[in-house]
Amino acid sequence: MQQQPGGFKLNTRTIILILVALGILFLLFRNQGQSTPATPTATPQPPTPVVAAPASSAVQLGQLVTATSVDRDGCPGEVTTRFAPDDSIYVVARETDVPQGTAVFARLYYEGQSREDTDEIVADSDMRVCINFVFENSQGFDPGNYEAEFFVNGNSAGSVAFTVR
Repeated sequence: MQQQPGGFKLNTRTIILILVALGILFLLFRNQGQSTPATPTATPQPPTPVVAAPASSAVQLGQLVTATSVDRDGCPGEVTTRFAPDDSIYVVARETDVPQGTAVFARLYYEGQSREDTDEIVADSDMRVCINFVFENSQGFDPGNYEAEFFVNGNSAGSVAFTVR
């Protein structure tokens, strides 16, 4: 090989050095952005079980009614919106699909003011049922306008109005 004035001699050693330098640069740029910061290792903890609470939107309450009684399946007997002060007042969500784990309760309002919450019930399996709650008052209900609101997994899911005369 001839060397030109002001040039450099290109021999095997120079070519190898250039290729090694290019390889190193390639590896550096290829791994840039893929680096994972080092984190101290912690003592492994057992996984926390995840239990998904059913979404209240997954439960569509059936028709909400009030009644003076319920049958053996918890569905309404005589449906009415007028009660005597000493009546037991059943509030019922007819034929409702309820996923396992769904929590439901009802809240009673008198003249727009919250009066009483029922105990919460939780479905132990998937089911299609009439959901009912009963409100009773040993001293009798005050005459006026009432409303019973159903709550599914803590969220309002519908209400039914009635009167006591």
